[in-house]
Amino acid sequence: MDVLKKIHGWMRSGASLLDVHPEPVQPTVEVMLGGEGAAYRGVIDTSGLIANIHAARAALASLVDGGWFEPQRSAVFDFISHFSSVDEWLRHREERRSTSVIDPSVIAHARELLPLQGDSELRVSERVLASSFRRGHASQVPRHLAG
Repeated sequence: MDVLKKIHGWMRSGASLLDVHPEPVQPTVEVMLGGEGAAYRGVIDTSGLIANIHAARAALASLVDGGWFEPQRSAVFDFISHFSSVDEWLRHREERRSTSVIDPSVIAHARELLPLQGDSELRVSERVLASSFRRGHASQVPRHLAG
């Protein structure tokens, strides 16, 4: 919350803040089989992160309630990552220091399906919420929230 208060102070009048967070749902893993459609493989367990998502949204909501920011627009979309191999996907996760959990059977099934066609790929789909907020008026911020 302190970071958002600092951002509020740095923003010019009329400026907007863009907040982008994953939705509190598990990302899905699919193998795209060329022109034959998708084969659903499972989900990535992000349970450990979901509490953080709810806490971040609650912190922002309290600042909106306090007059720091005014909601403008929101949109939910799917952020889809494409990988040519399971190993490429796992390297990507390692580079990002991902803490989510993947059932080994999801990896094994993806490995089985990917080589079946040359134009196949692995897809990870994450639901995301993007919201914009206008800078609220500092004079409306109650003293007990200003500190």
